Amino acid sequence: MTTLQLQTAMLRCLYHHQQLSLGVVEGVKQWREGLTRPYPFTFKGANCLVSILVDCERIDGAHLSSVLPLQLRKYPLCSNVSSISLFSEELDTQGGNSSKLPKAGASPASPSTPTKLSYTGSIPIPGNKRGTSPTKGSQPSTPRGSKKSKSQHQQQQSPLSLVERLQVAEAALTEEPALQIEVASELAAISDAGRFVPLLRIPTIVPDCLNGIVVSDREWEQQMRGVVADLKERAKREAAAVQ
Repeated sequence: MTTLQLQTAMLRCLYHHQQLSLGVVEGVKQWREGLTRPYPFTFKGANCLVSILVDCERIDGAHLSSVLPLQLRKYPLCSNVSSISLFSEELDTQGGNSSKLPKAGASPASPSTPTKLSYTGSIPIPGNKRGTSPTKGSQPSTPRGSKKSKSQHQQQQSPLSLVERLQVAEAALTEEPALQIEVASELAAISDAGRFVPLLRIPTIVPDCLNGIVVSDREWEQQMRGVVADLKERAKREAAAVQ
């Protein structure tokens, strides 16, 4: 196999990696919109988004990088390699399955924005850099369904180009390890305050779901703290694996 043939084969595989990984990142973001925190989406005990970063580092460290230097550590979805898009047309011509993958200019299922902690609670968190927390039980200032929220929703739904979507997804991937450490730290602080945060964001059923429910059972409280401690340790291990 010539160098050109090897490079072509690698780019073809990277096209599938790019498109499928983009779908995973955007799918996880949409899944998190109904949760009280951006919890990790795991498969076989591993955070799927961190696993993408780990795989990219392995590819960058392989001998193939001498044939096609990709900088996957910096660009895990190959947003810097424009030639990958050529394989979308090739698969369409050959009757491949690329029609099922996201295309350039298509809008993701939900607005793609850099992954940050978008919730705010009233439990004071040591070292919280996001500003002063609102008063207990406070709700977003803009009621759901108001004119302002509809306008913001329409603005967020503006289609992004494929490159923009890739860049947004890459930012989310890069931020994921630190994000999970922050989530675990907040949950630990809330747990220490004797509260339990439900998984789902259901303010109509649990009005203070973001801040947590007061726990009166000491035995259950101890078990909850153990789970949160394990979550924090796992987040630290995963962050160390991609440093």
